[in-house]
Amino acid sequence: MIPARPALFSFLFVSWLFVTVLAAPIAVACPEKVPNGMSATSVADKVTVDGMALSILQVESREAMPAVLERLEKEWAEAGYAVRRNQAQGWNVLSALSEKCMTTLQLIDQGGSFGYLAVNRLKKPTSLRNPAPMPAGAKVLSTVTSEDDGRKGSTVLLESNQSVEDLVTFYKRRLTDDQWGSVRASGMMGRDQRFTGASVSAQRGRERIEVVIRREAGSKVVVNLAQEL
Repeated sequence: MIPARPALFSFLFVSWLFVTVLAAPIAVACPEKVPNGMSATSVADKVTVDGMALSILQVESREAMPAVLERLEKEWAEAGYAVRRNQAQGWNVLSALSEKCMTTLQLIDQGGSFGYLAVNRLKKPTSLRNPAPMPAGAKVLSTVTSEDDGRKGSTVLLESNQSVEDLVTFYKRRLTDDQWGSVRASGMMGRDQRFTGASVSAQRGRERIEVVIRREAGSKVVVNLAQEL
Protein backbone atom coordinates (compact mmCIF):
# COMPACT_ATOMS: atom_id res chain seq x y z
CA MET A 1 0.00 0.00 0.00
CA ILE A 2 1.46 3.37 -1.07
CA PRO A 3 1.48 5.99 1.72
CA ALA A 4 -0.35 9.29 1.46
CA ARG A 5 1.00 11.93 -0.93
CA PRO A 6 2.37 14.27 1.78
CA ALA A 7 5.10 11.69 2.48
CA LEU A 8 5.95 11.57 -1.23
CA PHE A 9 5.85 15.36 -1.49
CA SER A 10 8.33 15.70 1.37
CA PHE A 11 10.50 13.12 -0.38
CA LEU A 12 10.49 15.15 -3.58
CA PHE A 13 11.47 18.26 -1.60
CA VAL A 14 14.34 16.38 0.05
CA SER A 15 15.53 15.05 -3.33
CA TRP A 16 15.57 18.59 -4.73
CA LEU A 17 17.42 19.80 -1.64
CA PHE A 18 20.18 17.25 -2.00
CA VAL A 19 20.66 17.99 -5.70
CA THR A 20 21.45 21.57 -4.76
CA VAL A 21 23.82 20.96 -1.84
CA LEU A 22 25.95 17.92 -2.67
CA ALA A 23 29.59 18.42 -3.54
CA ALA A 24 30.88 18.53 -7.12
CA PRO A 25 30.02 15.23 -8.86
CA ILE A 26 32.45 12.67 -10.28
CA ALA A 27 32.28 11.05 -13.71
CA VAL A 28 30.74 7.63 -12.97
CA ALA A 29 27.22 6.32 -13.35
CA CYS A 30 25.16 6.36 -10.15
CA PRO A 31 23.61 3.29 -8.44
CA GLU A 32 20.25 2.58 -10.05
CA LYS A 33 19.48 -0.98 -8.93
CA VAL A 34 17.26 -1.70 -5.93
CA PRO A 35 19.58 -2.39 -2.95
CA ASN A 36 20.05 -6.04 -2.01
CA GLY A 37 17.44 -7.30 0.44
CA MET A 38 14.87 -4.63 -0.45
CA SER A 39 11.58 -5.09 -2.30
CA ALA A 40 10.37 -2.30 -4.56
CA THR A 41 7.13 -0.97 -6.05
CA SER A 42 7.07 1.68 -8.74
CA VAL A 43 5.54 4.97 -7.56
CA ALA A 44 6.23 7.12 -10.60
CA ASP A 45 8.41 6.94 -13.71
CA LYS A 46 7.66 10.44 -15.00
CA VAL A 47 7.94 12.94 -12.18
CA THR A 48 9.45 16.37 -12.69
CA VAL A 49 10.52 18.53 -9.74
CA ASP A 50 11.30 22.10 -10.78
CA GLY A 51 12.33 20.83 -14.21
CA MET A 52 14.36 17.84 -12.96
CA ALA A 53 13.24 14.37 -14.10
CA LEU A 54 12.94 11.67 -11.44
CA SER A 55 11.94 8.01 -11.33
CA ILE A 56 10.73 6.89 -7.90
CA LEU A 57 10.35 3.50 -6.21
CA GLN A 58 8.78 2.67 -2.87
CA VAL A 59 11.16 0.30 -1.05
CA GLU A 60 11.05 -1.77 2.12
CA SER A 61 13.11 -4.37 3.94
CA ARG A 62 13.08 -6.41 7.12
CA GLU A 63 16.64 -5.23 7.74
CA ALA A 64 16.96 -2.50 10.35
CA MET A 65 17.18 0.99 8.91
CA PRO A 66 20.56 1.92 10.48
CA ALA A 67 22.10 -1.27 9.09
CA VAL A 68 20.76 -0.58 5.58
CA LEU A 69 22.09 2.97 5.58
CA GLU A 70 25.50 2.02 6.98
CA ARG A 71 25.90 -0.81 4.45
CA LEU A 72 24.92 1.29 1.45
CA GLU A 73 26.91 4.33 2.56
CA LYS A 74 30.03 2.15 2.61
CA GLU A 75 29.22 0.42 -0.71
CA TRP A 76 28.48 3.66 -2.55
CA ALA A 77 31.53 5.46 -1.18
CA GLU A 78 33.81 2.54 -2.13
CA ALA A 79 32.31 2.62 -5.64
CA GLY A 80 33.52 6.22 -5.98
CA TYR A 81 30.30 8.18 -5.59
CA ALA A 82 30.07 11.51 -3.75
CA VAL A 83 28.00 10.31 -0.80
CA ARG A 84 26.07 12.39 1.72
CA ARG A 85 24.02 11.19 4.68
CA ASN A 86 21.68 13.40 6.67
CA GLN A 87 18.20 13.85 8.11
CA ALA A 88 15.47 16.06 6.66
CA GLN A 89 11.79 16.44 7.55
CA GLY A 90 11.85 13.27 9.68
CA TRP A 91 13.53 11.11 7.03
CA ASN A 92 16.98 9.51 7.07
CA VAL A 93 18.51 10.31 3.70
CA LEU A 94 21.45 8.80 1.83
CA SER A 95 22.43 10.30 -1.53
CA ALA A 96 25.04 9.25 -4.08
CA LEU A 97 26.00 11.77 -6.74
CA SER A 98 27.97 11.38 -9.96
CA GLU A 99 28.39 13.53 -13.05
CA LYS A 100 25.57 11.66 -14.81
CA CYS A 101 22.92 11.19 -12.15
CA MET A 102 22.00 11.12 -8.49
CA THR A 103 20.41 8.36 -6.42
CA THR A 104 18.59 9.28 -3.21
CA LEU A 105 17.44 6.72 -0.65
CA GLN A 106 15.10 8.05 2.02
CA LEU A 107 14.06 5.77 4.88
CA ILE A 108 12.10 5.65 8.12
CA ASP A 109 12.04 2.90 10.74
CA GLN A 110 8.82 0.84 10.64
CA GLY A 111 9.92 -2.39 12.28
CA GLY A 112 12.41 -2.65 9.44
CA SER A 113 13.13 -0.13 6.71
CA PHE A 114 10.56 1.73 4.63
CA GLY A 115 10.91 4.60 2.22
CA TYR A 116 11.66 5.74 -1.32
CA LEU A 117 14.48 5.37 -3.83
CA ALA A 118 14.77 8.01 -6.55
CA VAL A 119 17.09 8.30 -9.52
CA ASN A 120 17.60 11.72 -11.08
CA ARG A 121 19.49 11.71 -14.36
CA LEU A 122 21.20 15.05 -14.25
CA LYS A 123 20.25 16.99 -17.34
CA LYS A 124 19.66 20.68 -17.79
CA PRO A 125 16.29 21.39 -16.14
CA THR A 126 13.50 21.99 -18.61
CA SER A 127 11.42 25.13 -18.36
CA LEU A 128 7.85 24.44 -17.28
CA ARG A 129 4.68 26.34 -17.92
CA ASN A 130 3.03 26.81 -14.57
CA PRO A 131 -0.13 24.63 -14.73
CA ALA A 132 -1.85 26.29 -11.76
CA PRO A 133 -3.86 29.54 -11.73
CA MET A 134 -1.57 32.29 -10.40
CA PRO A 135 -2.74 35.21 -8.22
CA ALA A 136 -1.17 38.54 -9.12
CA GLY A 137 2.23 38.97 -7.47
CA ALA A 138 2.50 35.36 -6.27
CA LYS A 139 5.89 33.65 -6.27
CA VAL A 140 6.33 29.99 -7.27
CA LEU A 141 8.39 28.13 -4.65
CA SER A 142 8.18 24.66 -6.17
CA THR A 143 6.51 22.79 -9.03
CA VAL A 144 6.08 19.01 -9.17
CA THR A 145 4.52 17.33 -12.22
CA SER A 146 3.83 13.63 -12.73
CA GLU A 147 2.30 11.14 -15.14
CA ASP A 148 0.85 7.86 -13.88
CA ASP A 149 -0.75 5.45 -16.38
CA GLY A 150 -1.40 8.35 -18.72
CA ARG A 151 -2.94 10.54 -15.99
CA LYS A 152 -1.13 13.83 -15.57
CA GLY A 153 -0.93 15.73 -12.30
CA SER A 154 0.86 18.65 -10.73
CA THR A 155 1.46 20.20 -7.32
CA VAL A 156 2.53 23.84 -7.12
CA LEU A 157 3.62 25.64 -3.96
CA LEU A 158 3.08 29.41 -4.05
CA GLU A 159 3.84 32.34 -1.76
CA SER A 160 1.57 35.40 -1.81
CA ASN A 161 1.26 38.71 0.01
CA GLN A 162 -2.53 38.55 -0.32
CA SER A 163 -4.77 37.54 2.57
CA VAL A 164 -6.46 34.13 2.79
CA GLU A 165 -9.82 35.80 2.15
CA ASP A 166 -8.58 37.57 -0.99
CA LEU A 167 -7.05 34.37 -2.33
CA VAL A 168 -10.27 32.42 -1.78
CA THR A 169 -12.12 35.13 -3.72
CA PHE A 170 -9.54 34.97 -6.52
CA TYR A 171 -9.68 31.18 -6.91
CA LYS A 172 -13.48 30.99 -6.78
CA ARG A 173 -13.76 33.65 -9.48
CA ARG A 174 -10.92 32.30 -11.61
CA LEU A 175 -12.13 28.69 -11.54
CA THR A 176 -15.66 29.74 -12.43
CA ASP A 177 -14.34 31.86 -15.31
CA ASP A 178 -12.25 28.92 -16.53
CA GLN A 179 -15.35 26.71 -16.76
CA TRP A 180 -14.71 24.59 -13.68
CA GLY A 181 -17.84 23.22 -12.02
CA SER A 182 -18.84 22.36 -8.43
CA VAL A 183 -16.62 25.14 -7.06
CA ARG A 184 -16.62 24.86 -3.27
CA ALA A 185 -14.75 26.73 -0.54
CA SER A 186 -14.36 26.29 3.21
CA GLY A 187 -12.25 28.07 5.81
CA MET A 188 -10.94 28.05 9.38
CA MET A 189 -11.41 31.19 11.47
CA GLY A 190 -8.85 32.38 14.03
CA ARG A 191 -9.41 34.25 17.28
CA ASP A 192 -8.92 37.53 15.43
CA GLN A 193 -11.97 36.68 13.29
CA ARG A 194 -9.77 36.31 10.22
CA PHE A 195 -9.20 33.14 8.24
CA THR A 196 -6.12 31.17 9.25
CA GLY A 197 -6.61 28.72 6.42
CA ALA A 198 -9.00 27.74 3.65
CA SER A 199 -9.52 25.33 0.79
CA VAL A 200 -11.13 25.63 -2.63
CA SER A 201 -11.99 22.66 -4.86
CA ALA A 202 -13.59 22.18 -8.27
CA GLN A 203 -14.15 19.62 -11.02
CA ARG A 204 -13.90 19.91 -14.81
CA GLY A 205 -14.51 16.65 -16.64
CA ARG A 206 -11.82 14.21 -15.47
CA GLU A 207 -9.77 17.04 -13.97
CA ARG A 208 -9.93 17.94 -10.29
CA ILE A 209 -8.28 20.88 -8.55
CA GLU A 210 -7.66 21.30 -4.82
CA VAL A 211 -6.30 24.58 -3.46
CA VAL A 212 -5.12 24.74 0.16
CA ILE A 213 -4.26 28.16 1.62
CA ARG A 214 -2.76 28.96 5.00
CA ARG A 215 -1.84 32.24 6.64
CA GLU A 216 1.93 32.40 7.13
CA ALA A 217 3.98 35.59 6.56
CA GLY A 218 1.34 36.52 4.02
CA SER A 219 -0.08 33.30 2.61
CA LYS A 220 1.23 29.95 1.42
CA VAL A 221 -0.79 28.17 -1.28
CA VAL A 222 -0.65 24.55 -2.47
CA VAL A 223 -2.47 23.87 -5.75
CA ASN A 224 -2.97 20.22 -6.69
CA LEU A 225 -4.25 19.36 -10.19
CA ALA A 226 -5.03 15.75 -11.06
CA GLN A 227 -6.80 13.68 -13.69
CA GLU A 228 -9.16 10.99 -12.40
CA LEU A 229 -9.68 7.55 -13.92
